[in-house]
Order: sequence, then C-alpha cells, then structure tokens
Amino acid sequence: MTRFLRRAVRLFRREPRTVAVFGVIVAISLGILAGLLHSVRDLYSSLDQVRSISVDVQALGVDGELQYQIQESRIRFLHMMIPATSEDDRLSDIARVRDADLKVSLLTGKATLLNAGLPRLRLFARAWEGYDDVKDDMIALALQGRFADALCNGKGTGHGRLRCGFGGDSAG
Repeated sequence: MTRFLRRAVRLFRREPRTVAVFGVIVAISLGILAGLLHSVRDLYSSLDQVRSISVDVQALGVDGELQYQIQESRIRFLHMMIPATSEDDRLSDIARVRDADLKVSLLTGKATLLNAGLPRLRLFARAWEGYDDVKDDMIALALQGRFADALCNGKGTGHGRLRCGFGGDSAG
C-alpha cells in the first residue's frame, strides 16, 4: 500500500495535470454517489407514502363495511321488534342481529389496528357497547312477548341512537 502511495505522489509531482484530472474524476464520482443516495432516500420516502395511502384506503373500506353492518343490525333489530312477526322470523332476525353485531365489533377492532381516527373509534366502541346492552335487554323482553316494556326500556335509557331508531329525537 505504501509503495502505491509513493508511486502516486511521484506521478503527481511529475504530471500536475494528472492531479486535476484525478480531482475531476473524484468530484464526478462523489456527485454520482450523492445523487444515488438522494434517489434511494426519495424512494424510501415514496414507499412510506404508498403504505400510508394503502392504509387509508383500507380504512375507508372498513368504514364503509362498518356502516353497512350497523344498518343491517338496526334493520333486523327493528324488524324483530314488530309484534306481528312470527316466532321463526323473530329468531332468524335475532341471529342476523347477532351476526351483524359481531361484524361491527370485528370491524371496529380492524379499524383501530389501521389507526383510522382512533379517538373517534374509541368513542364509537363505547357507544356501541351501550347500545348493544340496551338492545340485548329489549330482545329478551321481546322474546317474552313484552313488546311494550321493550319499547319503554329502549326509550327510557337515554341512548339517543336507540331513540332515533324508534322515530324519537336524537338527543341523548
């Protein structure tokens, strides 16, 4: 290694232009290397943005499915509360309400994992649990044939979302 350095020093002393050419070559090489490093950094930044957009798109899909399952649960629940409905239809509706409720819970968890509006989802999850508890009590009363008690139980709880389902005001 030292022999190489000695020869290089002797060459540079004899040929001053060689130093300039060598300097230009080093400068061009460093420029190319800096450009490559900058491009790699931009590539990683772009990949992070694509991942972020992908998560946002997934969250939108989950949000849409969540809204659909909430509506399905409410529709089946309200249909189950009609006294004229046959017992077989009522039991079928209860099974569909339970299935939709399970999907709502699972989708809420999935949306939480995607970090899609985390504070909003926590509030929703708490409200949904309260709504679900009241709905369970109402289903139990309806299965006993006590439809009037079930409706009074739902209206008296202060759950605005539940009252909205029965045509009441949304304050709660």
